[in-house]
Amino acid sequence: MDYESIRQKLNNKELKSVFPELRKEVDVAGNWELIDEMESVWTTYQQMLSFSLNGIKDPESVKIRNKICNRLINVVTKLDQLDRVKNRDSERYSKYRKIIGEYYSFNGIVEKLNDISSKFVELKNTDMRQSIQDYNLNNLKEEHESALLNLFYWTWTSSMWKNSDVDTANNFMFSDDIHSDDKSLFVSAVILSVLEYLDRKKILFLLDSYLIDDAQIAQRALVGIVIILYLYHDKLDKGEELVERLKEFCLTSQFVHDMYSVMMQLQISCMTDSISTKMQQDIFPSLMNGRLSKMSKKGFNINDFTKNDENPEWMDDAQFNSKIREITEMQLDGADVYFSTFCSMKGFSFFQQIPHWFYRFNIDSPFTLPEMEKIKNSNVKNMVLLMFSNGQFCNSDKFSLCFLFKDLGGMAENFVESQLSEELNGENINDLMSSPLCDGDKPSIIRRQYINDLYRFYYCYPFRHQFENPFEKMKGKTISPLSNSLFKDLLIDSYEYLNQYAEFLMRKEYYSGALELFELLPKNDIDEKFASLWQRIGFCQQKIGRDYEAMESYKIANALKPNSKWTLRHMAATLFSMSRFDEVIDVYRELLDYDADNLKYLTNLYTSYYNVRNIDEAIKIAYKVVYLDEGYKTAKEDLAWYLILDKQFEKAENMVNDMIQDNMKVNAALLLSSYLQFIKGNLKDAHVTLSDLVKNGEEFDKIESDFKLLNEFGIIDSNTLILFIDSLFLI
Repeated sequence: MDYESIRQKLNNKELKSVFPELRKEVDVAGNWELIDEMESVWTTYQQMLSFSLNGIKDPESVKIRNKICNRLINVVTKLDQLDRVKNRDSERYSKYRKIIGEYYSFNGIVEKLNDISSKFVELKNTDMRQSIQDYNLNNLKEEHESALLNLFYWTWTSSMWKNSDVDTANNFMFSDDIHSDDKSLFVSAVILSVLEYLDRKKILFLLDSYLIDDAQIAQRALVGIVIILYLYHDKLDKGEELVERLKEFCLTSQFVHDMYSVMMQLQISCMTDSISTKMQQDIFPSLMNGRLSKMSKKGFNINDFTKNDENPEWMDDAQFNSKIREITEMQLDGADVYFSTFCSMKGFSFFQQIPHWFYRFNIDSPFTLPEMEKIKNSNVKNMVLLMFSNGQFCNSDKFSLCFLFKDLGGMAENFVESQLSEELNGENINDLMSSPLCDGDKPSIIRRQYINDLYRFYYCYPFRHQFENPFEKMKGKTISPLSNSLFKDLLIDSYEYLNQYAEFLMRKEYYSGALELFELLPKNDIDEKFASLWQRIGFCQQKIGRDYEAMESYKIANALKPNSKWTLRHMAATLFSMSRFDEVIDVYRELLDYDADNLKYLTNLYTSYYNVRNIDEAIKIAYKVVYLDEGYKTAKEDLAWYLILDKQFEKAENMVNDMIQDNMKVNAALLLSSYLQFIKGNLKDAHVTLSDLVKNGEEFDKIESDFKLLNEFGIIDSNTLILFIDSLFLI
């Protein structure tokens, strides 16, 4: 049965072909709950049809029909799940659905966790021998871990929620005994469940979770909401309640801000492949290049890093510092620079369990995992926390590092302790831990870390191929407020955030997406404050090859704010690429008023004069470029060619000889020399040189074009030229 096709028909409110097929499938499945539900829906719809045939108009008929379609979508989802569990039992989803569904209930698991949490508080407050208390606490921790895993797997594989499930979920979230970390994990389970099978009640639950006064819970919920709405807006049974709730949320500036922030971070996550490639093929090799060779000459000593408060020689290297700045800038921008590094560190047995990919790293949690106890009770606890406190490592990577420390034993502890102690240089670690730079609980950091946790799960989990990867669906696209009708209705009225997001897309080179947003912003072609908006519109148009439109936008920007160097520079570049050389000359003249010796402006200016055949001006400016930069090879070549066209053959020959002597662009110089030989009547010498150049791959089209131009300028006659060109082929 094609479940996806049936869901699509029901989303389009098509019932006539769905009912017969669905009733037959339900009968075959033999599930009494589905049979009862199907008969109830069928009876309701028959009554509607009967009333309609009898001329009875029901004002609620549209709503009732929509509810019938929604109920049938639930039936389809349950059929899909039953079929999946029966026929794909090797999948993790089917395995846990069978185990958890057979032996546990949602309410029972929640009650168990509540009971464990209450007992834990009581035990901590009892006055008993420490050894007995520790033994009981360890037992409770094991029970807690087991119950928490059961909760995750039950939620992840659960069917469409009933009202009773929603009540149980809310009771869990508002329980004073349940720890925040457990609630955060539960939110992740709900998100993964919705990504398996869409469920409006679960999405509404995630919206409610965003309102909880706990950033770890709220921000995870929001990330899930944005991913779900972005990917499945067209398949989602939105219903009036969901749409109205979303519109109500968007009346709050903070929610809109957070939505844009999540979209931004998701867009950055889609660039992880290119960032990883850059890290591995460019930045890391550049950092290491030369460092090892310098160290090997005198041996590597870690104390050299801080000796006498001085940097080692290699840390003053410009390239090294440039790459460090590049990494820092990428991190500040939210880039996942550590993905490729940590991919290979997910082989610990801890990561065999799906829930563990979404555990919050919290050494101070009352239910600390046994693997974390050693670090929690060691001398390096604060050192480790300080290392993790700047927000760059996601939860999954923190666990990976701690397991690595654990495997390496005391050597790793001693290394971490000694290195961080030296870097602290006497500063109080507690003071550093409380500084604003160590605020790992900021909503923006939580969002980024959680998206990175999700990314690692979908790309590194051993059985990741059993999951539909949401990041793969997002890659290659622009995540934008215009991505779908739902986002558009919710987000485009916030011009401040719209503008900021458009600038972000432009910065990340998503020019088409940025342009669409800039064009939505209010603009005026007579108010100077809109000049920068027209500049950005023109820039995006230019980048996607819409040069004519870009020029019109730049002209408006220049009219609103005359003599802007930025606008003039981009106008010149656009006109030059369009070969509108008459117009570009005036623009480059204006730019040179600001920067008279700019080689790029001067080069493009003399090239423009050459293209409009004003050779005198081209020669004057080319001379200036050569004067400003003796080593500018292209300028010397161009100047020699212009001198030939201006019939200043002696000057041209002197310059060509200098180029040959200095080994500057030898082929170009030989080509110019052969033209001069031809002009002087030394056709055989010219023929020898040009024949060699043609055989060696020199473009014949250029040679022929140059000769035609010499003929056009009256320097050589056409008959001689025709015969000479033929000789290059025939002799």
